[in-house]
Amino acid sequence: MSSMDDSLSRTLCLHIPFLLPPSFEIDISMPIQSAAILGAGLLYFGTSHRLMTEMILSQIGRKPLSDRCMDREVYALCAGFALGFVNINYAEKAIGLSDLQLDERLIRLIEGGKIMDPPLSMLSANMNAESSKCRSVLEGENVNIHITAPGAIMALSIIHMQTDNKTIARRLEIPGTFYALEHAKPFHILLKILAKNLILWSGIQGSKEWLYKQLPPLIKEIFESPIKVVRSKYGGTLIAEEEIDYSAIALCYISILSGSILAMGLKYAGTNNKAVMSLICSEIEKLRAIPTTTLKDQNYISHTNVTKNKVDKYSLNNCLCVCAYAISIVLYSVTL
Repeated sequence: MSSMDDSLSRTLCLHIPFLLPPSFEIDISMPIQSAAILGAGLLYFGTSHRLMTEMILSQIGRKPLSDRCMDREVYALCAGFALGFVNINYAEKAIGLSDLQLDERLIRLIEGGKIMDPPLSMLSANMNAESSKCRSVLEGENVNIHITAPGAIMALSIIHMQTDNKTIARRLEIPGTFYALEHAKPFHILLKILAKNLILWSGIQGSKEWLYKQLPPLIKEIFESPIKVVRSKYGGTLIAEEEIDYSAIALCYISILSGSILAMGLKYAGTNNKAVMSLICSEIEKLRAIPTTTLKDQNYISHTNVTKNKVDKYSLNNCLCVCAYAISIVLYSVTL
């Protein structure tokens, strides 16, 4: 790790199409490409290497290379981790990277919008060649955040890890309005709250008060309040009652709690802290008590206190797995 060994670098680059000549046609499976770009991140760990930074940055938002464009999410996520590894804690001090506008480009990949033009030093010919090989997917000039957001979030969090950079942390906005909730993706919210707390590392506390402060007031109040209170406060004023998406709010609620619990687990990794363990276990029990949706629930005309906080079983299980992983991190040193 961090060796920048030439022979290993050449071997890895042979499995990354972006670094091959445009006329060089070779079929490389996506898992191999993902492993190669992640390996490049480890090989150049903490070096802020210019060429690798440019290459990996371009791969987070890479267009599909062929009609067989499967597993793009995995590749983009691996590229995000690799970019973070190469520039870990660089904090805008690395010489020669200021023109890349790493933070702005990563925020664009998270929030969406028009794709930013590549830096003048980037191999634009390679990028143009990559964008014209797929005939089944047309993404246009805008960023596809469903592919790019997870990798960009993790890259931003690793680059600014433990820096307490409040400016960057504020850019990882958690939806706190009805309008923002319309476009929220629960998994992205989980990653955002994790990334935000990895950046604001010194602020993480192993307490219930800190955990529930991570919840935006709107989400917390609608999830925890009886439906009669919600209707009287929000129905017909800020939004029509039938337009309140209780399921989306419930998913955001459990995603924020799960991401915060994982951040807490990382902060107390290997400590066997009994108070933190007890808190995480109690939150897991609360998550397990949340009802899950069935096929019959798809035809709700109006919600009740019993039905308004139902979530799909897949998402709930994902959050439970994240919390269980947090426990394993806290207990890590005990099992050695």
